[in-house]
Amino acid sequence: MRLPIIIILALAIGTIIFFSVLIKNRRPDEYWNWWISFIATIVSLILGAGIGIYLFDYNQERIKNYEKERLTSALEAELSELYSVLISGNKFHIKDKNNQNIEALMINLKQIMVDDAIRSNLFDKDTTMQLIKISRNINILDSTVNNLWAFLRIGGIFNSEYRMEIIKVNVANIEKFEKNIKTGIKNLELLLNRNFTKRKTNK
Repeated sequence: MRLPIIIILALAIGTIIFFSVLIKNRRPDEYWNWWISFIATIVSLILGAGIGIYLFDYNQERIKNYEKERLTSALEAELSELYSVLISGNKFHIKDKNNQNIEALMINLKQIMVDDAIRSNLFDKDTTMQLIKISRNINILDSTVNNLWAFLRIGGIFNSEYRMEIIKVNVANIEKFEKNIKTGIKNLELLLNRNFTKRKTNK
């Protein structure tokens, strides 16, 4: 990569020297005018390129900030809704062998904007890592909920004690991932200085 650049620079310098000597020998009275014109042209090119690069970077930064703000607003709406669902108290009731209730939030959550934010590459490392943790916990929670629903549909296969043990393990996992998601959302609030948990219930 360096060799072509060196060759181009050498040719450019050689051309400048050649024309400089040529004009000095043939038209010595125009020698200094030629240098003044040449330097003015070079300065104009450098200034034009510099201004062009600055304006391009400025516009790209404005577009990036606009996209980040738009995505953050959408993220705020999605995470607020997810948090509201997690603290809603709308849980599914399962009766154990002693006719006692076991409660579980049997809802599949969706994280469209969270995944879009991860892919956007608009956020810093800490924010992106927090988004990844939230997305992973939602995916695991959804998988656990689906597994528990499937298990509840085949209730007659297992004896009651073993069946309830499996249900309790799944419910405990659901509660763990619910807690992880809520903690992740609160941590993200601090990183983005937004209020994702504003939709709170009295629970």
